[in-house]
Amino acid sequence: MFHPWPDSIVPVNGYAVLYSTFFVSNAGHARIGADTLKVFGLGGHTEETRLWWVRMFCVIFPTTSLAIYVLVRAPAQLILASGVMQAIMLPMLGFAALYFRYRRCDPRITPGRLWDVMLWLCAFGFLLAGG
Repeated sequence: MFHPWPDSIVPVNGYAVLYSTFFVSNAGHARIGADTLKVFGLGGHTEETRLWWVRMFCVIFPTTSLAIYVLVRAPAQLILASGVMQAIMLPMLGFAALYFRYRRCDPRITPGRLWDVMLWLCAFGFLLAGG
């Protein structure tokens, strides 16, 4: 027997989860974008300039997302494309983690053998999942 109340609760909870995820990821990506500009010498060197770029990216990213949604009009295909892009990124993230562990890690904080084994397992898992 089916109950009618989940039909009203699921969309409300889904909206809350997706909205909060979008809100938080937009804030994080705006800061990453501003920091990236600063690292490459394109975004100025003062804290005020960095904050200006954070605010600009907080407008640019959602506006771009809305424009893509309005122009493409295929949410299922957009979600699929996003998943494919994330799958492509997984092996690169695994390689980057291994690179930083073995080439950039300070010897004073070098992790133990169990950590290394788990890191290699995760990198291999990323490769499998991305494939």
